[in-house]
Amino acid sequence: MGKIPTLVDGETVVTEVAAICAYLADKFSEKGLAPELGSVDRAAYYRYLFIAGNTIEPALSLAASGIDHPDPRSAGWGDMPRVLATIEVMTPKTNWALGEQFTAADVVFGGLLDFSMTFNLIDASPKVAAYVARIRQRPCYRETHDAFI
Repeated sequence: MGKIPTLVDGETVVTEVAAICAYLADKFSEKGLAPELGSVDRAAYYRYLFIAGNTIEPALSLAASGIDHPDPRSAGWGDMPRVLATIEVMTPKTNWALGEQFTAADVVFGGLLDFSMTFNLIDASPKVAAYVARIRQRPCYRETHDAFI
């Protein structure tokens, strides 16, 4: 499909941001980027990983194109007010998506919010802006986004 990003790890090819992040978090579990397998935190972790690409991104893409879904009830994301309300509820007031530990969930969910703010796809609330600001202060973010800071 010519997808970007694509991770090639030996014979393994992984596309989709959430899949790449989940794969790497599990492969390098000692880094603590994912809750332990079997942990109750794993459910919330999966939600943060997958809501970005399955719900938020499609809704933002349609809105950015000036398209309203003809029947929002039949779409997996509903309408923009619901998507924005969900973003607001899911955005942590302090720390990270799962609490004190930064995880791949923050890379995916927070990364989409960062992108959305950068390209004016959302009018970020103070809570969302503060979360994205915390992400932007992380050393790895600064190393990889120098041109954009």
